[in-house]
Amino acid sequence: MSWAVCVPLLPPLTCGFVLLHICSMQTYLKTVKDQAKLKGVDLLLAFKVAGLPTSTYYRTINGKTEMRFETACSVLDAIDEQHRRDEAAKRAKQLRDSGQAINRSSARKGLKSGKPSS
Repeated sequence: MSWAVCVPLLPPLTCGFVLLHICSMQTYLKTVKDQAKLKGVDLLLAFKVAGLPTSTYYRTINGKTEMRFETACSVLDAIDEQHRRDEAAKRAKQLRDSGQAINRSSARKGLKSGKPSS
């Protein structure tokens, strides 16, 4: 059974996405690792962006403690945020290389918003 059947219509990097582990029996850590790899974001950086101590990262990675749901949600949100930052930086570099003027609006143009549409 696909996770999409269990958690329909949720954006890929939200707290709701963590619920996919229920259907696939993945741990929170595996879910977070998979999303970090998919988005090309360093997991330690994601923990830092989430405002979590690096000790939490190392305890989780080394299997000393289980990742809590709230922690997984924070890290997934941070992965999404860092991915958007990276994409905006790539876009700004493309604009610079093409000789176009750069501002926040032009760098973010075409990027998906991190907020769900209402």
